[in-house]
Formats: sequence, C-alpha cells, structure tokens
Amino acid sequence: MNIKLLFKTTKAIYFGMLFSIMFFGSVIYFITPKEVWSYSFSSESALLPVGILLSIIAPFFSNWLYKKNLNNISTEISLNKKLIDFQKYSIQRYAIIEGTILFNLAIAFLLHTAISWLLGLVLLCFFYTFSPTKEKVIRDLNLNPKEQNDFLRELE
Repeated sequence: MNIKLLFKTTKAIYFGMLFSIMFFGSVIYFITPKEVWSYSFSSESALLPVGILLSIIAPFFSNWLYKKNLNNISTEISLNKKLIDFQKYSIQRYAIIEGTILFNLAIAFLLHTAISWLLGLVLLCFFYTFSPTKEKVIRDLNLNPKEQNDFLRELE
C-alpha cells in the first residue's frame, strides 16, 4: 500500500470517528430537555460509576497499549509495514477512547446525567490530541533520518 494513501486513510478514520462522536454528543445534548439534566452522583443505576471508572482508566490504558505496541515494531521492517502497524495501533487507541465516550454519552441520554455528558466532552478533548500528523508519525515510530526523508517525500 502506498505511504501517502496509508497516512490519508489513518487521518480519514480519525476524523470520521471524531465527527461521529461530535454528532452523537450534539444530538444527545439537543434532544434532551435542559430541565431534566441531573448534576448529582446519586443514581440508582450502576452505569454512572462504570462510566466514571472507564473515563479514568481508558486514557491510561489506551496510551499504555499504544506505546507498548509501537515499541514492539521491529526496526528491520520496511517503512510501509511500519506505517501499517502505526495505523493499526492508532485505530485501537481511537476505538478505546471512542467507545468510552459513546458509553458515557449513552449513559447521559439514558439517565439524564450531565456528569456523563461532561466526561464524554473531556474525553473528546483528549481524543482530539490524537490527530495523526507527520511529526507524530515520525516521533512515535522513531524513524531514522532516511525513513523520515522517504516518508516526507512520499507525502508531497
């Protein structure tokens, strides 16, 4: 697969996930009457504590898994294969955070808890920092100077 296509595909997946989360969160916010939002932690459902716990664990777990997987990429494989692995591990990272955000938004919708919606919003800001850039690819894959030049030349 072409390097430029791999990079563009990774960006398209990222932005697709980002905008779907934003759309879903906006729909939840606007279809729920403002007077029914609850700002308390008291809920008879176990979903709220689960959502809070996931919101705390997911960012750490996604970063740990992402870095662990990237460290396991052999320096001997081609740049193309490194980018395929980068894409695969990035999507895993995106999915963990996206799943947690969507879970919190579903809780917000079902239980009318503003806390869950706000947790989703905070995680969305965290998710926003994952945007794939040339610099992040070079840094995260720890590309050598030759690979950096090849990568940047392919993207032009």
